Amino acid sequence: MELEKLTYFFDKSPVVRLLSAQNAAFMIDFFMIQFKNTDEISVPHERLLAELIDYQEAIQEIYPDRFSQSASDYLTQWCGEGSKYLRRFFDTKTDEPLYQLTDASETAIRFVQETLERQDQVTSSESRIRTIIDTLRDISTYATNDPEKRLAALLEQRDKIEAEIQEIRDTWHAEPEHEALIRSKFHFVVDLLRRVLSDFRLVEEAFRKLTREVQQREVSGTLTKGGLLGYVLEEEDALKESDYGVSFGEFTNLILSGDQQDSVRKLIKEVRHLDMLSHHQQGLETLRQMMPALTNEAEQVNRTIQRLSGSIRRFLDPEISSHLLRVGEMVGEIKQLAMKCSEEPPGNEFFIEVDCDPELDLPAMRDLRVPSAAVTTQPFQDVAVSDSARTRAFDELRKMRRLDWKAMQHVIRTETREGPVSLPRLLKAHPPKSGAIEVLAYVQIAKDEDHIIDPAQEDEVILPEGETYQGKRRLLIPRVVFRPANGSSGK
Repeated sequence: MELEKLTYFFDKSPVVRLLSAQNAAFMIDFFMIQFKNTDEISVPHERLLAELIDYQEAIQEIYPDRFSQSASDYLTQWCGEGSKYLRRFFDTKTDEPLYQLTDASETAIRFVQETLERQDQVTSSESRIRTIIDTLRDISTYATNDPEKRLAALLEQRDKIEAEIQEIRDTWHAEPEHEALIRSKFHFVVDLLRRVLSDFRLVEEAFRKLTREVQQREVSGTLTKGGLLGYVLEEEDALKESDYGVSFGEFTNLILSGDQQDSVRKLIKEVRHLDMLSHHQQGLETLRQMMPALTNEAEQVNRTIQRLSGSIRRFLDPEISSHLLRVGEMVGEIKQLAMKCSEEPPGNEFFIEVDCDPELDLPAMRDLRVPSAAVTTQPFQDVAVSDSARTRAFDELRKMRRLDWKAMQHVIRTETREGPVSLPRLLKAHPPKSGAIEVLAYVQIAKDEDHIIDPAQEDEVILPEGETYQGKRRLLIPRVVFRPANGSSGK
């Protein structure tokens, strides 16, 4: 490693600035709670500000003199040029400011996670050596075009598999691997998953940088239209061929396969229910969020690529318009010449028949918007329902309110900072605004996120004044207890 690169890294890198900041422990803890322990990669300004205020209040009970500036000042500092810990941008739909971790913060968080978890992985050195050897063997086998070497490796694998199959058939017993080996492989998977998520952030940052360069060259006028387009295509090819670009491309192919997604989700569910991994809650939570997190990261990258395409489109539009104008003029000239020749048409040696007006279809006219899925509508059918029943039904429909799923998850995270909380206690602090359907939604969240649900016990929930379910305000529900997210104690 070159000394010059090391010097530049320690002097200029935001990763080092974050790790050496006075409040580094609090900042990384807060970033992990808000961005890593959830399925979201972008958090709205108002919510992040409120969460930071709550977090500071909890911190100052133990550390009264630490992390004491105003929350809004901290958010401004973290987005500034001197920090670059968060990226602040605006939602194109709501114009609301959103925050997202930068690749530097992702790297710092991953470094801290791997360092703190190293103690659990030291005892499994043998398993890691075995993984290294197996990987080296794969590299040696599949990096060659020698058919004899490839065939020998495949035959060796076949012999091992057939021997294991025969042993199970003879003994009807499958010996599980040692728990230490299983835990080692689990840690390896979690580490690899975190690196893949960071790879996506690097891809996004690379395309965002390319977009800025395109816009700067457009303004400066240093390139022609063709030169700029060639530059973009070359840079895009280089990005796609880079290690993290290949990783993103492979994941895109994976996510497009519904069968593969179902298979991965089934594997995740099976691994998460292994008793030998029950104490590794942080890793299990990372695994639970795998598919949603990967999907969100990929969507974020695709939105950045769409912005790049939009910049190129806007840059090329004037040229396209002039070409279309010239094509239209030429079509008009052809029509005028045809009119002049209409009374004295050419002989058999040259004659053209045009059945209809020409249709222009240029590649640059392609719509970049992905069309929405078509919805088939069905007309209402006549049914024998009284006017009063129909009126009551529409009144009930009119009273329905939209459930804010993310806000409910935010309530759960807030209420469980100090420890587990039951659903009745949570609803007492945050009365349901949508009646019984909101209570049912909390039960569904508890099921989806693996909180505690005990059907053998029941709790009573009292709906607010004016809210009833089939004329009742008291509901009996299974015992639901929400557990705190890992690292979200706020202390």
